[in-house]
Amino acid sequence: MEQLRIKTQTIQIKSCAFTGHRKLDDDFSPKRLWDYIEFCIKEGATDFYNGMAQGFDLLAAEAVLMLKKRYLKKQKK
Repeated sequence: MEQLRIKTQTIQIKSCAFTGHRKLDDDFSPKRLWDYIEFCIKEGATDFYNGMAQGFDLLAAEAVLMLKKRYLKKQKK
């Protein structure tokens, strides 16, 4: 899957930036994107940067908004 290069580090994640293609290949996995964003949130990422272009950028933005909403609810309980 060339469009979603995922690298993990041993340092704490504070921020995450997204950029990608407007037209997504057939092998693109939105679930893998969601899983990685969720991983970043769990690791402490609070700032997410996005170009807001159609395609990958908007999918990433939607995932961030939904997941941050989910985790904010859990933190309030």
